[in-house]
Amino acid sequence: MELMRHEDLRLITGNGRFYADWHFPGSCTPVIVRSDHAHARIEALDLTAAKAMPGVVAVFTAVMSRRLTTNRSRRGRTSRVGGKMIAKAPLPVLARDIVRFVGQPIAMVVANRSPPR
Repeated sequence: MELMRHEDLRLITGNGRFYADWHFPGSCTPVIVRSDHAHARIEALDLTAAKAMPGVVAVFTAVMSRRLTTNRSRRGRTSRVGGKMIAKAPLPVLARDIVRFVGQPIAMVVANRSPPR
């Protein structure tokens, strides 16, 4: 017999409330801009169009803030895999100079949330 969580029925029947369903006055939402290149050097990011859009509160890149360049949970460390010790490279929250994979975060845009339509 498979046990269901007590909230499953309400969520799968359309009666649940998800993060996107909540709208508070003055609340903002971050949107992550991700790389569409598998490996590339970041020479410049043109943020003027994003900053000019209505409702945009702020735009962040790794160059703008040192705090966004290091994810404490992914600092360089070693671990044992298959009986061998391997070194894990740190993964920045936002790419600074080089994008290493498709989908790597390169910027964050924070904007006012619009009410549901």
